[in-house]
Amino acid sequence: MPNEHAVTLRFGEEKVTTTTKFRTLGQKGVTPDARVFYYAQAGATALTANTLVQAKVGIGANLNQTPSTAVGDWDSTEGNIPLGSVSIGVAWDTGKSSGEYTDGYMTVETTPGSGMYRIESDPDAGNSATATVIRLHPDDTVAVAALTTVSRLAFTNNPYASVIVVPATIQTGLVVGAVPTTIVAGSYFWLQTAGPAALRYNDLVAAVVGEEVLGGVGATAGDVVGSPKSTATAATADPSATVTGVDALASRPRIGYALEGIPGDGDLLKVMLTIRG
Repeated sequence: MPNEHAVTLRFGEEKVTTTTKFRTLGQKGVTPDARVFYYAQAGATALTANTLVQAKVGIGANLNQTPSTAVGDWDSTEGNIPLGSVSIGVAWDTGKSSGEYTDGYMTVETTPGSGMYRIESDPDAGNSATATVIRLHPDDTVAVAALTTVSRLAFTNNPYASVIVVPATIQTGLVVGAVPTTIVAGSYFWLQTAGPAALRYNDLVAAVVGEEVLGGVGATAGDVVGSPKSTATAATADPSATVTGVDALASRPRIGYALEGIPGDGDLLKVMLTIRG
């Protein structure tokens, strides 16, 4: 059945960029020909059209945080953050910037409490000496059990926040989509994830019409390559490796299938994207 939460994008609207945020990061958009896009934000570096991007690198130290008793909805009488709360005080282990987790997720990793929650806002910077408040979406309040200082909270960035080009050497995050037009650093735009797309191509491994196309390590930053299943290629993605391309690229993300004629190195490959429908 149709996705009721997707917005319809007019042809050409997928190339519109803004410096102001108008939608929730991760909002789905679909053009009349069923190409799929998700609302995203570029990181601190501009993005080139027709390149592949990944989620930013998260703060690993913030995957095991403690509820704060000093700020937010902490109830000093009950000794917990009660059911139905939206303002979660967090005693951080390491520094974070203002807005780091806006539109992201809070997961209760250790009981009491459980589940993943949508974060609506994260207005303040925090560090190991400064507890701050994370505000949950008003429809997604603390459920199951009240949170205590025994609970452990993990914080995850929205995968479409501050996206960066897939590096040429080591893929450091989840591949999330293809950039449809030139994007100024920090701007908001529609990131394509499914349907016909044109992507910058590197012939480290030649693409074959109808066969899988890979993203990530093994090409110039942001490029895609063919699947190594039928072509054994030296593992130049890792100069120290001696294995063939079949081994070196085997774990790289399958982002779609080659649609038509294979271009020369550096040109655009037409791909049927299958990153996310």
